[in-house]
Amino acid sequence: MARAIIRYSFDREDGKAVRAEMRKRLRTSDAGFRERGTASWETSGEPEPSVQQVLDAIRWVLEGITTAGDADALDHIWIYIDQAASAQGLSN
Repeated sequence: MARAIIRYSFDREDGKAVRAEMRKRLRTSDAGFRERGTASWETSGEPEPSVQQVLDAIRWVLEGITTAGDADALDHIWIYIDQAASAQGLSN
C-alpha cells in the first residue's frame, strides 16, 4: 500500500483551466486523493491505494495538464510517494 502527496504551482493566472482539470482528476482518481490545502493533495488512506493505483492516478493527472491547454503555466509539480503507515506496522 502507498501514500502519495502532490503539490503544484502555476506561474500565472492563465493556468486556471489546467488547475481546474488537475483538481477534477485528483478528486475522481482511483487513488482517493483529497485536498489538504491550496494546490496540495494527499491520498486519503481509506482504503489505502496500491502503488500502481497511485502511479496510474498521477499519470492521468499529468495527462490532464496537456488536455486542458496552457501547460506552460505550470511552474512545478512535486510528487512524494512512500509506503503507507499500515504497511509499516504503524497506526495513524
